[in-house]
Amino acid sequence: MPAKRILMRKLREVLQLRFHADLSMRQIINSTQISLGAIQKVVANAEQQGLDWPAIQPLSDTELTERTYPKHDVPLANHKQLPDWSEVYRELKPKGIYHPKRSRPLFPDPYFFSLSRIFQRAT
Repeated sequence: MPAKRILMRKLREVLQLRFHADLSMRQIINSTQISLGAIQKVVANAEQQGLDWPAIQPLSDTELTERTYPKHDVPLANHKQLPDWSEVYRELKPKGIYHPKRSRPLFPDPYFFSLSRIFQRAT
């Protein structure tokens, strides 16, 4: 399960404290109560995009989100390929049991039927 994203207000605060106030990561953690990993990821993404505080201020919330949280390369879970159902049927089909499309006997062992009738009579 993916981690929750930082609120936009907190995201702007983290970027302002890092780029405008030039605070250390530990000072930002104490100020915002956000984990070190989340702060490092946001700051690294902003630095990779070449953003500084004067460039961040005029950005709208959607633009800032797109720049700090890039799209993932992993395909979505609901796009999985379905199996070949005829192959699944062949693999799971029990051997030796009557199949309506084929004329195989119901019980491949001739003594099985007679033994089962004896046990049915006994009960």
